[in-house]
Amino acid sequence: MTPEDAFLHAIREEPEDDPLRLILADWLEDEGRLEQAEFVRLQVRLTCLPAGAPERAVLEQREGELQEAHGSEWLGPLRGLPGVKWSWWRGLLQAEVAGAVPLHALGSAGPGALAWLEGLTVTELEGDVDSVLAWPYLGLLTSLQLSGIGEEGAEALAGSPRLARLTYLTLDDNAIGDEGAEALAGSPHLARLASLNLDNNAIGDEGAEALADSPHLARLIYLSLRGNGIGDAGAQALGASPNLARLDDLNLEDNAIGEAGAQALAASPHLARLTYLDLGYNDIGEAGAEALAASPNLAQLTSLDLDGNAIGEAGAQALAASPHLARLAFLHLWGNGIGEAGARALATSPHLPRLASLNLGGNALELAGVEALASSPNLARLTSLNLDDNAIGDAGAVTLATSPHLARLASLSMYSNGIGEAGAQALAASPNLARLTSLNLDDNAIGEAGAQALAASPHLARLTSLNLDDNDIGDAGAQALAASPHLARLTYLDLGGNAIEKAGAEALASSPHLAQLASLDLSGNDIGDAGAQALAASPHLARLASLNLDDNGIGEAGAAALAASPHLARLTSLELRANGIGEEGAQALAGSPNLARLAELNLDDNAIGEEGVEALRSRFGDRVRL
Repeated sequence: MTPEDAFLHAIREEPEDDPLRLILADWLEDEGRLEQAEFVRLQVRLTCLPAGAPERAVLEQREGELQEAHGSEWLGPLRGLPGVKWSWWRGLLQAEVAGAVPLHALGSAGPGALAWLEGLTVTELEGDVDSVLAWPYLGLLTSLQLSGIGEEGAEALAGSPRLARLTYLTLDDNAIGDEGAEALAGSPHLARLASLNLDNNAIGDEGAEALADSPHLARLIYLSLRGNGIGDAGAQALGASPNLARLDDLNLEDNAIGEAGAQALAASPHLARLTYLDLGYNDIGEAGAEALAASPNLAQLTSLDLDGNAIGEAGAQALAASPHLARLAFLHLWGNGIGEAGARALATSPHLPRLASLNLGGNALELAGVEALASSPNLARLTSLNLDDNAIGDAGAVTLATSPHLARLASLSMYSNGIGEAGAQALAASPNLARLTSLNLDDNAIGEAGAQALAASPHLARLTSLNLDDNDIGDAGAQALAASPHLARLTYLDLGGNAIEKAGAEALASSPHLAQLASLDLSGNDIGDAGAQALAASPHLARLASLNLDDNGIGEAGAAALAASPHLARLTSLELRANGIGEEGAQALAGSPNLARLAELNLDDNAIGEEGVEALRSRFGDRVRL
């Protein structure tokens, strides 16, 4: 066994041990493989960072640069295998295939080529689990994700000793039901699992009870049962289980546990290690929130999601008054009927000094609630704030912009708040917002003057994501944004529904300041063929992976220009729904050598004809929507 093989074997034996991966990185550096060593370290670092961490953007950008420059080299003999999508996670390889045919092709590469393979995703199995279970290298894997297996497939997996090395199993959206969950719970072959995802599987109380009772799942750290039919009895079983005492992360979002289920979870001494708990959309109400707030068993929580639970002012006040929640860094309370009193309680709470991310979108804060938040020094650690759909208006935007306590914000979302030109100008003029990397003003009314103010702001020079969808900024607003040197870090830009025409599209296409863009959304405008041609001809857009031009009056000439563009060769997603593209444009897209990376092509609501459909299906298969 070579040193490299020995390191990889050790990681497979202890896949949760990040120091082993860092030792591998040190060995790679000693061997002169400096970029790969840096890449492994970066990915390990990123998995340890919370989603809202301000340093993520820089690290993710460097991660992408390394993968773009060296990913093909690191794949070695695996390059060009048909039907395989590759990704990297914590420094090792993950493969994704659709169905049994490309799975067999992957297996033909041999054990040497697959030495770095750690995880496998197989979609579109249509019940053919036997192909996976017979795959010769299944025993190498520590991570497996399958779709299209059904109840019988879950039972087959549960009976296979070849899964004994797995630590990560994801079976979301498989309709395995209670019987499938019971089969998995009874499997001794899954005793090494640290992570189990059974989201959206029609699992009810019986399935939850089986999982809770299983001694084979005693190593679980992560359990996700989102989007099932678990009620209070299922939640009570999970809460009462000593087998789940290692859980760090529990997701029960979108079930039906109610206040009784929340109370059972809160009272459980077995869940005292939880740091992440998601009970969104479970109708827990005020009483459920109060039970969670009063629980000393939840004192390790750093993230709590109670979105859509109608906890009201009293529930928010109970959470704010809880000394047991003093470790919270992430608190999500979207759509809970919280108004000024709840906002004020949260803002003035001495128990929430560690909050880094606060989501109060979809409530009824209005100006008074925002004033309470903005005036609170207790929220000075916030890096992410979501106030979507709260009717805060221009006055609320001005209040936020002038708050010295929000100077650490990296992400600010204010979708659908009635913010106009004055609010946008206040945000643009604020030195307190100079750390922002993400700004969402979707569905407001800032107009061209608001867009011009944002574009002219040196305080927004760190932005990597800007969403101005549906703001009526017009060509003048688009031109201002395109001309702004302060927006040169943008990787995501959404200008959908803004009455942008040819001139605005041409300005965006000719802007060297937008050369970092990976995603551009211009849906619902009117750029026409000329605008599409300008975008296609732009060397500045050569980094785009996602381009949305839905509903833009694009016809054959525009589609042909996009298809012929060598600058769009990195596209993985192209949206052209509801345009005027016919058979000629469809044939051009189908024959394009530049669109080889496309994973999604949307041509819904175009009159492309039978021959166009045939050509597109022949080229893109299920990757095209017609």
